[in-house]
Amino acid sequence: MHTHLVVFKAGSDEDYVARYGMLGISTKAIAAKTGLSEGQVQYRLSKGGVKRAGKDGYRNGTNPFAKRVIAAGVRMAAAEVAKRIAPKFAGVSESGINQ
Repeated sequence: MHTHLVVFKAGSDEDYVARYGMLGISTKAIAAKTGLSEGQVQYRLSKGGVKRAGKDGYRNGTNPFAKRVIAAGVRMAAAEVAKRIAPKFAGVSESGINQ
């Protein structure tokens, strides 16, 4: 059996594979971004012990990683809603408080 040494370095393809694998991004999408084959992506995920976010748990916001991503996204979205969306509704100021 032939084994291949995979060296992990921040900012490398391995880093990308691990991060996006944890997010539940598909093997196909990771392979397209990195230029690795789908088999190489799977190998790196396996060797790295990366726990992939289950699609249902991630989409439903029920797994711990999804909860962290959602919390960060909600904070960023709140400012955007207050700035661009809320003013379009009658009686709502930029602060989000009904006038």
